Amino acid sequence: MREISRQHEAGLLHLAERRISLRKALLTVLLALAGMLGMITAATFVALSAYDDAHEAASHRYESLELMVEVRREVDLLSRLVSS
Repeated sequence: MREISRQHEAGLLHLAERRISLRKALLTVLLALAGMLGMITAATFVALSAYDDAHEAASHRYESLELMVEVRREVDLLSRLVSS
C-alpha cells in the first residue's frame, strides 16, 4: 500500500513539474510573440518616418521647380525688354 502511495505522490510531483514547464514554455512563446510584435511596430514607424521624409523632400523639390520656372519667365521677360 505504501508503494502505491509513493508512486501516486511521485506521479503528482511529475505532473506539477510538467505544469510548471508548460507554463514556462507558454510564457516563453508569449514573450517571443510580444518581442516580434514590438519589432514589427518599430519597423513600421521607421518606414513611416522615412516615407514622411521622402514626401517632404519631394514637395520641397516641386516647390523649388515652380520657383525656378517663375524665375526663368522673369529672366526671359527682362531679356526681351532689354533687347527691345
